[in-house]
Amino acid sequence: MNTENIFTSYADWLAHAEMPKGQRAVLEASITLFSKQGFDGTSTAQIANQAGVSQGTIFKYYHTKQDLLQAIITPVVQHLVPRIRDAFVDRLPTQVDLATFIHFIVQDRFNFLQQNAEVIQIFVSELLISPQVRELFATFLKKTAPILNGSPLAKLQTSGQIRQDLSLLNIVRTLIGQLLTFFPNQVFTETARFDR
Repeated sequence: MNTENIFTSYADWLAHAEMPKGQRAVLEASITLFSKQGFDGTSTAQIANQAGVSQGTIFKYYHTKQDLLQAIITPVVQHLVPRIRDAFVDRLPTQVDLATFIHFIVQDRFNFLQQNAEVIQIFVSELLISPQVRELFATFLKKTAPILNGSPLAKLQTSGQIRQDLSLLNIVRTLIGQLLTFFPNQVFTETARFDR
């Protein structure tokens, strides 16, 4: 599977990834079902039915359901999120106060979260229970730390607007945690509004 051409959303990446039609259908169905029912609440029979393929097709590409989950999450953490992070850091305003900075983060990242709602929902669920997913995310955060040193976040810390005793990585973890907590509530509110 070609993972070089990573786009701005998982759906866009999936649409352009070089893979057989059946494999793409399995991934799309898995994302839909895992985000609605959870990983443990979804059977391979349900995935096969949703994808319009046999269970044998699923196991042709993924030896286990866990392998299928990893095929969804790994590109997100290793390719999509770093690309989005780099684009985000490039767009950060250089001269801001803390309130403007947080507003920018929430507005900019909420767009990303909306475009990738199903995959992010799967990722957050698995982050809470899967050591492998936590390890993938911890590796991503470690690679992110050096990028933060010259960022506006570091300047806000130097100016005293953010506590200086916190590491930049801990600040980023807190911001990400807040966004990931805020996001499901917003999605639920939006969904409830449209269901009326």
